[in-house]
Amino acid sequence: MLLRRSIRSALQALLVFITVVSAADAAPGDGIKGGVDRVGASASGLGGSLGQIGSQLGSSLGNIGSSLGGSLGNLGDNLGSSLNRFSGNLGVIFSQLGGQYVDPTPGTTVEEGYIQYQGLARRYILIRPETAVAGAPVLVLLHAHGLAPERMANLTRAGRLAADYGTWVYLPEARNGDWNDDPSSIGGADDVGFIGLLVDTQVAARQLDVRRVYAAGYSNGGFMAERLGCQLSSKFAGLATVAATMRDSVAAICNTTHPMPVAAFLGTSDPIVPYNGIPTLTTGPGTTAFWAAQSGCAAGQTTATLLPDVDPTDGTRITLTEYTACPPGVDIRLYTVTGGGHTWPGSIYSSYTLALGRTSFDIDATLELWRVLTPFALPAP
Repeated sequence: MLLRRSIRSALQALLVFITVVSAADAAPGDGIKGGVDRVGASASGLGGSLGQIGSQLGSSLGNIGSSLGGSLGNLGDNLGSSLNRFSGNLGVIFSQLGGQYVDPTPGTTVEEGYIQYQGLARRYILIRPETAVAGAPVLVLLHAHGLAPERMANLTRAGRLAADYGTWVYLPEARNGDWNDDPSSIGGADDVGFIGLLVDTQVAARQLDVRRVYAAGYSNGGFMAERLGCQLSSKFAGLATVAATMRDSVAAICNTTHPMPVAAFLGTSDPIVPYNGIPTLTTGPGTTAFWAAQSGCAAGQTTATLLPDVDPTDGTRITLTEYTACPPGVDIRLYTVTGGGHTWPGSIYSSYTLALGRTSFDIDATLELWRVLTPFALPAP
């Protein structure tokens, strides 16, 4: 038992070193920077090294065990086998985080597509059910800064939405990995126009449900989802954000056409997007208060519920704050992850980004946001 704990501690220390390097470029309000890319590039070498360590350790303990009557030999063989399996799994995890492919989900199909906009071929990934059904709902899922759509799909395990709920999940790609989520910025890509065109063309061509299109995003992608909610509310029935608050520049131009559900997931120990706000970014509670006001909810009428501590070892607790006096078609929720960082709740891959803070496993943000959004639709024409 002591030996197992020592090995686990050594591996965790190695992962901390890797993630500290990967997060070195992060800056408040900008989302995850490109440093995580170096983690994916290290996958093969790290997996192979751990495999060699496992084999050597198994062999060494096997020799010692022979001298001691064979008992330690059995322990060495088992430990070596376990380390080999661990190293293989770790290599797979890092290659997935490197954006090399979308982790396959049974019952789904993955497609890569391009759409011409403003003279550029803009790329997207689609995860859909193997059997296409007319009138299916749509989730536009927006990646964080520097994350490829494939990595976002793996981080969130978005394929489950396609397999279990028949959802068509579109993961568009930002130019140079950065969404133009700030209306006050000079220049930059017209990502609002690009995503609007993607929704229009795909919903029509694939016979999807035009009234049940939703936007969600992580960090930079979460900020972009809020901009879509403000500037393209006629196309989106609701939105969800993880590790993103409200930009003052987006609030200033917000013009929603209908009440909509909003789910926000925010960590109180987020080192990138502070829960208590900074200049140009509002607080976590202020973000949902803004959306509640946009949808006509009575100010300050909320309930707070401490959710079950499903994983007592993750160092987090989640409080759900819900607005209770809202018009029909509205559900405004803030999931405050006490002790949580700049991570996606419930993601096994987020647990390997320790420099960005803790990941809560008390909820699964992917399934939870879908549960909140999917009952709602755009008003009938």
